[in-house]
Amino acid sequence: MTTLLEAISTAVHGDERRMVHEDARQVILAARKCLNGDNAGLYASFHVSAVEAVIANLLPACMGRTRQCSVAMAVVDHARALLDGTHVSQSYPAQRRLRILFHSAHRLLVISQATPRRRQRWRRHLNSSQRR
Repeated sequence: MTTLLEAISTAVHGDERRMVHEDARQVILAARKCLNGDNAGLYASFHVSAVEAVIANLLPACMGRTRQCSVAMAVVDHARALLDGTHVSQSYPAQRRLRILFHSAHRLLVISQATPRRRQRWRRHLNSSQRR
């Protein structure tokens, strides 16, 4: 968890990517707590717009990282459809839509934080599992 002092120093020194990741992590944790809580249906609508904003913030960081991996491309395309309104979940109740948005935001956060070495290892693992 980032302290206020770390957040201010990050903002001053220009590490915007780290702040976007921390913000996304906090929103995703809040959405998870809401979905696991007793009154998930009651409070889910409050979290839907926040998770949509997280997805919108993470999409640019993930766009450049998806060129070589079809799984990552599918995740980004799904997230784009969620934001564009072309996904079928637009008509779902808030709790169900929040669950879909939550999973998409979590996957985007993982893709945006992946280092080149991790991506190569992930690709090798995918290729070796497809050969079997």
